[in-house]
Amino acid sequence: MSTKLRIEEYLPTGLFLETSFSRDRAELEANFSEFMPGYLADFQNQLAIVSRLEDSLVLTQEQKGVTQSLYIAKDAMNKELNILSFHFKSAKLDTKIITKVKKDLGTGNVEGANLKLKAIIQMIDSKTEDLESKGMKAGYSSGLATRNKELLDKNVLQNKLIDARGQLAEDNRSVYKALYKYISTIAQAGKIIYDGKGKRDEYVISKLVSRMRSQGGTKEEEAS
Repeated sequence: MSTKLRIEEYLPTGLFLETSFSRDRAELEANFSEFMPGYLADFQNQLAIVSRLEDSLVLTQEQKGVTQSLYIAKDAMNKELNILSFHFKSAKLDTKIITKVKKDLGTGNVEGANLKLKAIIQMIDSKTEDLESKGMKAGYSSGLATRNKELLDKNVLQNKLIDARGQLAEDNRSVYKALYKYISTIAQAGKIIYDGKGKRDEYVISKLVSRMRSQGGTKEEEAS
C-alpha cells in the first residue's frame, strides 16, 4: 500500500535513506550499475540543496504575521465604519456606500474598499460642518485617510508575500521532485535486493515516514 510523502518529510526521509545507502551502496551497485560512488555524491548534494531551502519556513511565518496584522486592521476599520455610519445617520446622509465598504472588507476586497473610502472621505470633507455639529470629531477625515492608507499598505505587503511564497514554492517544487527521484529509486532497489531480510525495512518509505509522521502537511507525492 502506498504512502503519501509530505513535502516536509522529503528531507528526513532522504537522510534516513542516505545512512543505509552509504553503507550498502557497493552491494547495491553489484546489482544496479547506476549506483556508483558518483550517484551517492549527487544524492548527498541534492539533500544539501533541499536542506538550504528549508529556511522557506521563515517566509511562511512572516506571511502569517502580515496576514494577522491585516485582519486586525480590517476589523478596526469595520468598527470605525460603524461609528461613521452613526454620524452619517445623525446628519441624515446616505450610508449605502459605508455598507458597501463593509461588504468589501468582509469579502477581502481591500482595493475596492480603499477606493470607496476615498470617496467617503471626500463626502466627509464636503459635509464637515453638518457632521461635526452631530458629534463627529474635528479632523476625523484626516485620521480616516491615514487608517485607509495603512490598510491598503498592509494588503499590498500581504499580496507581495503571497506572490513571493508562490514563486518560492514553484521554484522549490522541482528541487524536491529531484530529491524524491533519488529517494524512490534507492528505496525500490533496496526493497528488491533485501527482500526477506530485516534490512529491507530501511528501504520502505512508509516505515521511514512513521518515524517522523506528524499532523498536517502540504503537497504530497506517492511513495511506497
